[in-house]
Amino acid sequence: MKITRREFLKCTAASSAFMAIGVPFSFAAAKEKNVDQWVKGVCRFCGTGCGVMVGVKNKKVVTVKGDPNNHNAGFLCLKGALMTPIIYSKDRITEPLIRKNGKLAPASWDEAMNLVASKFKD
Repeated sequence: MKITRREFLKCTAASSAFMAIGVPFSFAAAKEKNVDQWVKGVCRFCGTGCGVMVGVKNKKVVTVKGDPNNHNAGFLCLKGALMTPIIYSKDRITEPLIRKNGKLAPASWDEAMNLVASKFKD
């Protein structure tokens, strides 16, 4: 199949626009029966603040879907839709890290906040 540059750019632009507006994710609805409770929240991945419904089971987040009663009308971008795997990622940082001798080392919250405050004074 041969594609021209113009056709490629059209497809790329259409795909980008589609991803920017968000899509309703039906896989979230499929997990609804496995949810103990739905909790309303706000997605904090960008400044838009889309409304989310967080599905909780045994005090753990199991799924996320868009809140239909919010300005995003039940739609979520990929970042919002993939919130659950991001929350439980093995690479997620769960404590402050401070660079010591060129390497990041765990630190207490007090130590990290004091370091940040001292940098503001400099």
